[in-house]
Amino acid sequence: MPKKNPTGVYTRTIEIDSVRLLHNRIILHIGASDGCTFINVNGKWLAAFKDARLPARVDITMHAQVNNTIIILVIRWSDGMYLEDQDAWKLSGLIRDVYLTFLPRSNAIVDLA
Repeated sequence: MPKKNPTGVYTRTIEIDSVRLLHNRIILHIGASDGCTFINVNGKWLAAFKDARLPARVDITMHAQVNNTIIILVIRWSDGMYLEDQDAWKLSGLIRDVYLTFLPRSNAIVDLA
């Protein structure tokens, strides 16, 4: 890895209604990022992925509160960047929309065994 590794830190504070917290699963959707991406919700590191330009979804239900701080860290250079070295601009960061989806808890797959 290069000694200088630019990193984008995207931070957002959001409020979620307590009724939504009680009755929904909360999915953080990242449309696409370019670089090694880490997800932090309220101080807990929940996920990491290296797939360039592919959507990612993270279930943050267990860590969501009424007031939330979501941090998305995108590191420019990683081993994944070298594996996916394509004829493209070497830019990194969030390149598509990031949003929350609320799904009814009854929509979840349940193990009946």
